[in-house]
Amino acid sequence: ELAMARQSLTCCILMPLMLHVLVAVVHCSLFDWQTQQRTVQSGSNITITYRNYDHGGKDRRPDLQLRVYCPIKISTRAWEHTPPIMTLPFMDTLLPSSTKDQGSLTVGPLIQLDDPTPCGIAMYQYHRRLSRYIPFPLESRIVFQVRGPQVQPRLSLSSTARSVYVTWNTMRGRNITSLTYYPTQQPELWKIVQSSAQTYTEKDMCDGGPASRLRRDFNLGPITTRHAVLTNLLPNTDYTYRLGGEDFQFRSPELTGQHRDGKIIALGNMGVFHDHHLHRKNRKHGAVTGQPSAAMLELLTHLEDNMKAKSAGPDLMVHLGNLAYASGRRFVWDYFFHYMRFLTSRLPYHVLPGEVEVDYEDSRRQQGALATWAMQSNASGGECGVPLSQRFNMPITNGSNGVFWYGHGVANMYIVYISTEHDLTSESEQLEWLDTELAGVDRHVYPWLFVAGHRPIYASQQDTVAKYTSDTLQKHLNPLLHKYLVNVYIAGHESQYTRTCAMDVHGKCTDGMVGHTGLVHVTSGSAGAPLWHLKQPAAETWIKKTVQQHGYLDISTNGAMEAIVKFRAINGQVLDATILGNRWRPEKISVDMFHSTANGVAEWHDYSAGNSLFVFHWLLVISLVLPHCLN
Repeated sequence: ELAMARQSLTCCILMPLMLHVLVAVVHCSLFDWQTQQRTVQSGSNITITYRNYDHGGKDRRPDLQLRVYCPIKISTRAWEHTPPIMTLPFMDTLLPSSTKDQGSLTVGPLIQLDDPTPCGIAMYQYHRRLSRYIPFPLESRIVFQVRGPQVQPRLSLSSTARSVYVTWNTMRGRNITSLTYYPTQQPELWKIVQSSAQTYTEKDMCDGGPASRLRRDFNLGPITTRHAVLTNLLPNTDYTYRLGGEDFQFRSPELTGQHRDGKIIALGNMGVFHDHHLHRKNRKHGAVTGQPSAAMLELLTHLEDNMKAKSAGPDLMVHLGNLAYASGRRFVWDYFFHYMRFLTSRLPYHVLPGEVEVDYEDSRRQQGALATWAMQSNASGGECGVPLSQRFNMPITNGSNGVFWYGHGVANMYIVYISTEHDLTSESEQLEWLDTELAGVDRHVYPWLFVAGHRPIYASQQDTVAKYTSDTLQKHLNPLLHKYLVNVYIAGHESQYTRTCAMDVHGKCTDGMVGHTGLVHVTSGSAGAPLWHLKQPAAETWIKKTVQQHGYLDISTNGAMEAIVKFRAINGQVLDATILGNRWRPEKISVDMFHSTANGVAEWHDYSAGNSLFVFHWLLVISLVLPHCLN
């Protein structure tokens, strides 16, 4: 009986299982794939050809994955001990012509800062009985090198006139330490500037988080950021700079105090591979796709096309926190800068921290005391602001704190950046700095004053954390913004667009009140991140417009007394627009405060002044227009 039981066990259980595994191995051996490329330029794709692919129809096709490992250790083939930088469902990568049992597919782009970087691609098939992916035989793996590290420069305005910062990252293989720059039309005026260096490793991250295991997971050395200052720039002049054998162009800023109209664009909540951070619960069989956000790509393509089509773009691009969604993964930062490099190499790019850059429980608090809500979240994966602070160089003002809080002027605007992830309560270091910074703004030079932070002061998505955050910011931050007549508070965080009415310090709408203007709050956090968590906005009287769609902010000034705020879709379509009057009033009306219209008639736009200013406005217009009419 015991022998019969063993025979039954072998026939009914073990034999089918062994046969199933054998079928899987046979199928793997029949599938043939290869590449002729053994070296790939950083930023390029690798092409793979295949044959004997059992398509089998939609219901029967094998569930295959491509896993890209970069870097790898050539001495060992045990790649499974390190996570792949991207995992791609095989069918999603097929070219349109690949409809039969053979064809080709592309994988990439492959981004590396080291030179050379050994990389590899392995094929996996999902084993339904084992409920996991199993690799193809070792001999089927593809090994190649990524050469020529991609340079990813970032421009930013400096704290001194006639200069800008250029920042880039390097690794061990090719350490670029200097750059050459010159006026594009006068190459004989070239100059060479040396850079300074900052380096960080996994040891600088918060203890215990995924980011602190950076080197072990990805076999990385120290990550170095290079900072250079381009000085003595001619104002409003096209410049070329050469970095790592590549040429990049930008237009130098104009000198301050010229009362020139300005324009900025603002992005919030972008990211690259969102299922690394946001969609863990929705992964199929544990797969992590490497496809970038389609909304992000369309938005960046639109902005790049605008830059190419126009001789002059915006003065500045502002990122309102939640940039790469890296959670400690260096390669995600590299991919993020790859997609952003056209814009960041040509346009000053200023950033501020969001929760995915800073927040972590038991943080080391290296950049100041964190806000209460920032210590109740692990959103940064242990980065704790280290990569953000190391990878960017922002203007320095008295008492500023790197990328976390600082201010600067551009055109006729002054922009102050704050960190809503750090303490903003009374007597906090940041709030005391903000009071001093706002008090020092010369409104005759910068009549428009904007403050940017990641979290909104008035949140339309009222969960428990959002309500607590809003109540705290309304109590401590809001009165300071009204004290110094800030025109607009710009925020991200919520994956939607929201514009409030002009509000007083008590949160009441002041629209239409004679002789009175208020602070307008604009939230734009939909530059590529999924809109997955949105609920119906709160039915608040202060909400003037809500758009639950991907897009970005476009803010421009029209003289000293009029600003235009637009929310554009990722294709550029205007979804909301409003004209704001300036809360600040000049003590004496200066000719510089006027703005000439297309007909040459000077106008002073004021939509909320008292009757005396209203009468003065029209008398002024009539006095200027009447002589032209008589002629």
